[in-house]
This record gives sequence, structure tokens and C-alpha cells, in this order.
Amino acid sequence: MEARILAAVFASIMALAVGINGGSLNQADVQNINSQQKNILEGIFPKSIDIFSMLSNRPEPTKSVSINITAEGEETLKFSEASFTAKNMTSYSAERFSISSDSEVTLTGFNGKMVFDTNSTDVKGRASGYISSGVNSSRSFSFEKELDTSRISITGARRVKVSFDGVSGVVETASSSTSINNSNLKIDSFSGNITVYPEQERFVFEGKINELNAGSLTLKAEEN
Repeated sequence: MEARILAAVFASIMALAVGINGGSLNQADVQNINSQQKNILEGIFPKSIDIFSMLSNRPEPTKSVSINITAEGEETLKFSEASFTAKNMTSYSAERFSISSDSEVTLTGFNGKMVFDTNSTDVKGRASGYISSGVNSSRSFSFEKELDTSRISITGARRVKVSFDGVSGVVETASSSTSINNSNLKIDSFSGNITVYPEQERFVFEGKINELNAGSLTLKAEEN
């Protein structure tokens, strides 16, 4: 649903509430309206996506970047409706069924988090489907696994917040290339693809950001 349609729905709810309350709203009224807005969105989108918070708090990224970095220590990323493939992951035992593939399994519509460190990657969340042996299957299931893999490919990530410590590497845009060294990396909203090499503590981001800060480097979507 387009943003202008959502805005019209919310405006109608607000106008109705004002009319019922004699032209004024108190705090309880506003909280009730916010709840109604969220219920409408949950009726449109899958409940696994906190679409209300996502639309309210994280802007749509528009500035293209390429980021190739290493990050020290444990790092966490949270996803909504992304797909991911882990090298050599060809099977998984889930709720009341199992997946077995002659190639790497891809989870689709994944909502959850990944915690990366040098020795392992802990993944916990829920997927709406999977691709096994080239066949796309629609089945919702919980996924919780410690992955021992050298590469994880995440595609279609949307509005991901990134906050890493001790980062070194390169950030590139269409017009610049900047090296960063042992800096804190913060991205308020990233959309695109992410490739992670856990053994190397290396992350490659290809996509768009709204705002990025790393040491003395600041990039914003409105900048060309």
C-alpha cells in the first residue's frame, strides 16, 4: 500500500476521533489512535514484520554505498523480510519437518537476528519459506541454529540499523572512497545486500544508506 493511502487512512481516523470528542484530543485518545493505526497495518502486512515501527523510525535509504570492513568482537544485525544463504548449509531440522537439499538452502522472508563472532554465527528468527534444490517452498517456520560457515549471503535487507565497534576498511560512494581505521560505524538505515565472512570478521555492504557515521566520515542521503 502506498504511503499516501496510509496517510489518508490515518488522517480519517484522527478526524473521526476529533469529531467524536468535540474537537479535542487528550493523551489517551492519541494512544488509542496509534493503536488503531498499528492494527490496520498488521492487517495488511504479515505480523512477523513490525512495519509500524519500521516506517515510523527508519527512513528509506537513498544514497548508494559500497562498504568493505572488518569489525572486532561480537556484532549483531537484525532483519525483516530478508533472504539468506550460508555456505555448506544443505539441511535443517525445523518444527515438525526437515529440509534437505543437494545445494545450499536459502531461507526467504527471514525476520530475526544474527550474532557474529570469529568462532560461530548464531541465527535466531522465523522464515516464511525456503529454496531447496532450486525449488521455492512457502512454509513458515522458526529457525535457530549456530552456523559454522565461512560465508553468509544476505539479500533484500531493508532498513537495517548498523552499529559496529572497532571497524577498519573502506567506504565508497559514486564520488568518493574513504578509508576508516579502528572507528565506530553507525548506519541509521541500510537497504541492500550483505555478505559476511565470519572467520575473517569481514562485512561487505552493497546498497543504500540514509546516514552513515564512521570516525570523521559522515554521509547523508541528501548529499550527492
